[in-house]
Amino acid sequence: VQVASDDPIAASQILQNNTQLSQYTTNLTSIQSANNVLQSSTNALTSIQNLLASAKSTGLQAANSATTQSGTESALASQVDSYLNQILGAANTQLSDGTYLFSGISSKTAAYTVTATDSNGQATSISYQGSDQNAQSIVAKSTTVTTLLSGSSVFRTSIGTGTTYSGVTGAKAGSGI
Repeated sequence: VQVASDDPIAASQILQNNTQLSQYTTNLTSIQSANNVLQSSTNALTSIQNLLASAKSTGLQAANSATTQSGTESALASQVDSYLNQILGAANTQLSDGTYLFSGISSKTAAYTVTATDSNGQATSISYQGSDQNAQSIVAKSTTVTTLLSGSSVFRTSIGTGTTYSGVTGAKAGSGI
């Protein structure tokens, strides 16, 4: 069909197909973009997981008095400080366009900043600066995917109150013997 008047029904179908193809292409681009963001987040979190395992191992090594010698403790402490700095860097991972992965909807703000340091310049206080709201990406009509996560939901734990028991169990206090 060269001109719509050659076959109006076929021309109409071609226009519908082109519109649908354009929408599929847009959706595919959105899905690929969301996938790239999620893959970058996965890479950063895997890096953090590995760094935490290394810090734990170093801490256990330092706690083992049989292997810790004079001067070694300082070296191990420096190693843990290095891990903490690398974790901070990974928590502030940016995409090539400057978007921070773990700042939620405040994607142009660094997720975490050092708010206090000791005399050696090591962080003693780190503060979350991002949003508590995750960012969504539209990947298709009526379909969104969470892509930019809130660092507060990823790295902070909820500190709850103690366990509360309520109701009658029928148990009676014993003598403890």
